[in-house]
Amino acid sequence: MERVAIFVDMYNFLDSSQTYLLQRSYIDFTRFHEYFIRHNQIFNKSYLFGGNAMKKMLEFLEFQPRIDITIEEDGVDGREKCTDINLAISMMKKAFFNTFDVGILMSADRDFTHLIKELRSMGKVIGVAHPPMLTKSLMKNADFYIELTEDFYTSFWKAPDGSAYSSKILK
Repeated sequence: MERVAIFVDMYNFLDSSQTYLLQRSYIDFTRFHEYFIRHNQIFNKSYLFGGNAMKKMLEFLEFQPRIDITIEEDGVDGREKCTDINLAISMMKKAFFNTFDVGILMSADRDFTHLIKELRSMGKVIGVAHPPMLTKSLMKNADFYIELTEDFYTSFWKAPDGSAYSSKILK
């Protein structure tokens, strides 16, 4: 059985989801891994990397099973700092200690291209999951790509007011 770990750049993922959906996204991070696990795989853990802007949500998720949280400090300009480097170090460290076989990166940041190449050279299978606007350098360097369409968001939508997902995407 392959062990699967999911690594989420929360700023990048939530921002690109909002751009794709044309509305703020609300994902049930306690269940979203169900979308990625196949019959010959076992879910290991989700690793979420975010900052003070989402601290309340991350602190709630910190006490959920199989979720690890890293809350980054914001810079003097109020923007997140160190998320990318901490996510990259975490993936490399977990690959080195062989805690996963398949890693799924949820980010469209092309800065992760070299990370993907290095992880693959270590024998890890690396996929990228993201809304349809992914950079080609990530897609061509990953072993697989999972396009997160409205089906994903409908399945794992969890709005604070309990409302169901309603599409705003122009077709």
